Amino acid sequence: MFTNIQLQQLQELLRPLWEGQNELRTSVDGIKGDIKNVKGEIVEIKDSVHELKGDVNGLKGDVNGLKDEVQKQGKTVKSVKTKLNHVAKTVDVIARSYNAEIVDNKKRIEKLEDSVSYLQSH
Repeated sequence: MFTNIQLQQLQELLRPLWEGQNELRTSVDGIKGDIKNVKGEIVEIKDSVHELKGDVNGLKGDVNGLKDEVQKQGKTVKSVKTKLNHVAKTVDVIARSYNAEIVDNKKRIEKLEDSVSYLQSH
């Protein structure tokens, strides 16, 4: 067996080991707390990423909707352009027709004037 003195000496020798063990235990507990905090932050980051994915998907839907709208507007513009070209051709035909009538009427008026002049002179 050990004597009291030997036990005291052994305790003195083991004291730095126990203190080191306590410091190590405190450090490990601190590290555990840090790990829990990091895990919590990771969960928050995952939630933020998930939320951003939802926002991005919503934006994709908006962009697709805008693309569809642009295509519709493009078709409408083409349709209006086609109709305007048709109207322009129709107006051109009508204008030529009126111009021809004007020329004919002018010739008739000149003939009438000539006839009136002839009749007035005789």
